[in-house]
Amino acid sequence: MTNISEAAALLRMFSNAKRLLILHELMAVSELSVGELAETVGVAQASLSQHLTKLRAANLLCARREGKHV
Repeated sequence: MTNISEAAALLRMFSNAKRLLILHELMAVSELSVGELAETVGVAQASLSQHLTKLRAANLLCARREGKHV
């Protein structure tokens, strides 16, 4: 049953159009700062941070901090 639950959770991650766009943009250029990604995707940084938190929790991406840039 765990595999089905995990699959359902992963599908919920992909059911959001903004999260798909975020993943698409990151796959295209490999790495962007949060500010650059927010501008590219067209969402507020607060909204983007919530999406990124969910994607990191699902192990779909990782974050790297360099100075003040995440």
